[in-house]
Amino acid sequence: MIVTTAGRNNASVIQIAKGISDLYNLRYIDRNKESINNLREKYHSNVLMVGSEKIELHTQESVVKYHPNFAQVRMKRILKRQDDAFLEATNLTEGSTFIDCTMGMLSDSLIASFAVGKTGSVTSIESVSELYITMVEGMKKYRYEIEELRDAAKRIMTYNMHSLDYLKQQYNDSVDVVYFDPMFEETIDASTGLQSIERMADHTGLTNELIEEAKRVAKKRVVLKAHFRSPMFEAYGFMRCIRPSSTSHFGVIIK
Repeated sequence: MIVTTAGRNNASVIQIAKGISDLYNLRYIDRNKESINNLREKYHSNVLMVGSEKIELHTQESVVKYHPNFAQVRMKRILKRQDDAFLEATNLTEGSTFIDCTMGMLSDSLIASFAVGKTGSVTSIESVSELYITMVEGMKKYRYEIEELRDAAKRIMTYNMHSLDYLKQQYNDSVDVVYFDPMFEETIDASTGLQSIERMADHTGLTNELIEEAKRVAKKRVVLKAHFRSPMFEAYGFMRCIRPSSTSHFGVIIK
C-alpha cells in the first residue's frame, strides 16, 4: 500500500499523509495531479488517500473508508436509556475491561468504550494491516455528531496483529470480557464497498485454541456474535441469547 493525498491538498494535508506513511513504514507518493487509478496501476498497489477530513483506501474493486455506521443510531438509543443487545450480552459497566478480537469498523468497540467510561479500557484487534490503518486513522479524523462517541473513540487502544497472538500475551483472568464478531454484518456505507472489505478481511474464523485462550484471559465472560444459524454457538459451548427479530444472535460463556 502507498500513501498519497487528495487532489485538493495543502501543506498540512501533505504533512499528515507523510506522517502516516512514516508511522506505518509505507511509501509516500506525491499526487502531482495523477488520478488514484493511475497511481494504483503504476505502483501495483492499493492507495491510501489522505484528505483534509477523510482517509480512503482505494483498491481495484472499490473504496474503503471508516464510518461509525450503526454505532451512531445505537448511541442515540443508549443515551435515551433504551436496551442494546451487545451491552446486555457483554454486561459492560463503568470500569470494565474489554478486548474486541474482531475490530471490523470499530462499531462495537465504540459502544464498549462508552460503556466502560474513563475508568475502564477497550482494546480492539485487527490482523489485516491495510484495514487496520484505514479504520484507525479514519477514526481519528472522523467528525462525530455525538460527543459521547467522539470521546469514546479517543479511548480505544488498537493493535495490528492476530487476536490469538495478542491473547497469548495476556495474563490469566486479566480482562473482564473477550469478544468475537467473526462475520461482517455491519451496515457499511455503499461507497466503502462491503464486498471489498470482506475480501480483504481475515476469514480464519474461530478455533478451539482461540476460544480456549479467550476463556483463559477473560475473568467474567467470552461473548460471540454470529448469524442465528451459525454452528459456532454449539461447537464452542456458547449459551445463546435469543433475538427473535434479528438474523444475528449473541452467545455467552460465563466464567
